[in-house]
Amino acid sequence: MKTIILLFISSVFLALSCSAQTERIETKLMDCTFQSYADGGAELKTLISDYQSLLIKEGILQDNSARSYRSILEKISKKSEIEKEPSKFFIIEIRNINQPDLEKIERCQLKTFADSASYNLSKLRRFENIFSPDNPNSSRVSSVTKQILDVLTLEDFELDYYKLRTFLIFSYIDTDAGLDEQLSENSIGDNENIDLKNALRIEIDGNDLVYVDNKKVNEAGLKKKVRSYEEKNKSESIILLKADRETKYGTYIKVQNAIVYEIQNLRENFSKNKYNKNLDELSDQQLSEISKMYPQNLVEK
Repeated sequence: MKTIILLFISSVFLALSCSAQTERIETKLMDCTFQSYADGGAELKTLISDYQSLLIKEGILQDNSARSYRSILEKISKKSEIEKEPSKFFIIEIRNINQPDLEKIERCQLKTFADSASYNLSKLRRFENIFSPDNPNSSRVSSVTKQILDVLTLEDFELDYYKLRTFLIFSYIDTDAGLDEQLSENSIGDNENIDLKNALRIEIDGNDLVYVDNKKVNEAGLKKKVRSYEEKNKSESIILLKADRETKYGTYIKVQNAIVYEIQNLRENFSKNKYNKNLDELSDQQLSEISKMYPQNLVEK
């Protein structure tokens, strides 16, 4: 299965396949998501608002306008990074709230898709294709953001649907930028020439079984291995993730998220132990120190 750093973005809230005319289908799909929570999505809506406020407070977004969201993607498309990465990742924060009823989402979306004749399907199909394994330019943050900007208009960034996907892109910016930095320093043209001798090797086979250094592990075991490896190797850490062509996307995404989750937890713990502060309370210099201490260098093949 080919490298898709941002593949999970297209499946966080399941099916992505339509666009809208009079009423935007993205809004209908977000309603399906909100309704799948026991509280009607109240906690998720608060999280979206709070995370947006965090990005504004930390100077990543200028304000809550659509123009600000588009502007940050334009910066990422040019550099594969931003001047300052968020102190918290949305993919981590969303796991800390009550989880949705996925079957309820599916039923709601199926009903929405049954009415799809009322909508223009072209835009969201183009958006979905950005993250398709058949898209040769889907493996790097800069390439993905350029394609997103080609598909979405300024008006689209008024919708929670696309704001969420912007939040999720931040989760992998430091992965992309970190590898770019390594490639530049070593004058290497592709990931295959990175020295992987001491890398943590994670493989997913065609039956969705996960192996770390050739030993089968469950999710808890995977997290333990990632945590132990990062604690030992710190700034020298590199994680090699390989998946079989038959690997299910859901499994691949789950493994990706487990890796990001453990690295973020290590950063949080380091921040509290050394500075007695949460990550979002640190200075730029302190955040940079922690990111270098526990890098998110992920090579995917």
